[in-house]
Amino acid sequence: MFVRCSSCHTLFRITLEQLEAAEGRVRCGSCFTVFDAHETLQVFDDEPTQKSAEMDASGIKKHGRKTKHQPETLQDRADIPSILRDDLRQQEQQHTAGRRLLRFSLTLLLLLSLLLALTTQLFYFEREQLAQRPELRPLLEQLCHILECQLPPQRDLSKIELLERNVYSHPNIKGALIINATLINNANYPQPYPKLAISMANLRGQTLVGRVFKPAEYLPDQQHDKMPAGVEINIVLEVEDPGQDALTFELDFL
Repeated sequence: MFVRCSSCHTLFRITLEQLEAAEGRVRCGSCFTVFDAHETLQVFDDEPTQKSAEMDASGIKKHGRKTKHQPETLQDRADIPSILRDDLRQQEQQHTAGRRLLRFSLTLLLLLSLLLALTTQLFYFEREQLAQRPELRPLLEQLCHILECQLPPQRDLSKIELLERNVYSHPNIKGALIINATLINNANYPQPYPKLAISMANLRGQTLVGRVFKPAEYLPDQQHDKMPAGVEINIVLEVEDPGQDALTFELDFL
């Protein structure tokens, strides 16, 4: 059995014989208060971990030892009514659940922040490749507006079509050829003019003439920055005449 001091609430061990010998009146060994032990008498199934001491029949502490213990919570005190103890226990459970929810929310927020940072870095370094995908273009334009960056022009060489081409000898320059070509941009948006790769090969597949023309070389008087959508563009190219061995001619867009 144990008895708790009514003044300093120190818990002491006491036997039934000591309680009967002192007629219930005991003196606290910590604050020396004399009190009726019957009012604070407690019985535990297990020995409590709070500071305890034995008392003699006169109520004077025989010996006592301080032990390491966990702080006693209000709901564990025996002098608290059961209804109040249940309320306190429910409040503690609610506080515990709230702390768990807060930790989960902070962890989730941290993960989302890291994901956003990684996504932003991926967009910034891969924006040139991603910007060429039509389904991503509107989203990337909004992101670039927020991040104050610029997207490269939308470009799709598969939408540029060679409608017509003619190759004939240059009327004014010996050993040269003139290539007339008509191009059209079938995309629904303007895009940069392509580079034109010209090649002529013999019967064995050996390249006799090969050259790449930049837009400024085949459009010297062109004032447009981009190739308009759905408009035929006529160009004139001058190349070296490889002679009669040239049997194949190719024009590719780069």
